[in-house]
Amino acid sequence: MDRLSIAVIGSLVYDCTFHLENLPRPGETIWATEATQDFGGKGCNQAVALARLGCNVTLAGAVGNDPFATRFRHFLQGEGINCRWLYTIDGESTGLGIPLIAGDKRKAIIVHLGANACVQTSHVADLIRNEQFDAVVIQCELPLETTRYVIEEARRRGISIFFNVAPIAPGYEALCPSADLIVVNRREAEWLSGIAITSVKEAETALMLIAPNSESIVAITLGPDGCILRDRSHSGPIRIGATNVDVRDPTAAGDAFVAGMAFGLLRGKSSEESAEFATKCASFSCRAFGSASSMPTHNQVG
Repeated sequence: MDRLSIAVIGSLVYDCTFHLENLPRPGETIWATEATQDFGGKGCNQAVALARLGCNVTLAGAVGNDPFATRFRHFLQGEGINCRWLYTIDGESTGLGIPLIAGDKRKAIIVHLGANACVQTSHVADLIRNEQFDAVVIQCELPLETTRYVIEEARRRGISIFFNVAPIAPGYEALCPSADLIVVNRREAEWLSGIAITSVKEAETALMLIAPNSESIVAITLGPDGCILRDRSHSGPIRIGATNVDVRDPTAAGDAFVAGMAFGLLRGKSSEESAEFATKCASFSCRAFGSASSMPTHNQVG
């Protein structure tokens, strides 16, 4: 079977993760129970996940001119990822992130985008216009204009577009109808739909309001409640239950899900089968501390 060729256009963020009993309140200083460092950013995580599933992956993005950049390049090349389109931006730092993970597995993430915010259409134009890919995977951690350009060019060329609309920000929602697959979490679904989600039933209502006139497959991830899908070939929402695992670190679970969903669809699986596989990928990533390093291989989830 031929290997899939995928371009991931997205962020690289070096993560320092703190595990806490509770998330801090304003003005509060608290002790971490554990601290870990790892390579992250949604672009990096999804690229590593797809590479470990067996895809030929090209990662386009930017790092600063600092020691973190050197570590990123070494790590990504070790994963077999093509870094030809990974630019160094002088005068900017590599993206930095501080995920905070509470004892009940609630999380909050602070991100300084650094060089990621400097990725312009000129950095990706030759890649998206001239290279051959089965799909483009993109998120919302690069400038809006760059993201819009990538999606429009991929659509013009007939390349499949998998859009993780995260972290959500004004303007990106207008790009959703052009995507073949839209993946969001509970909070992003609330933002896109205007519906407060406190139950699966409310999530199903929100599902129908995201890019409502498009043919896009839409997935809302719901953590321990699994995920729900909208696929126009089905009469109603599809619900996929979560896999029961001992959760250690959920930081990159959403990115593992995106990669698994994209992989399944490109291999010709149905949306339901792809979501079941994606849920396995996400669950596996929760078992280990870290971001990119927690991504599973195909043998571990296949």
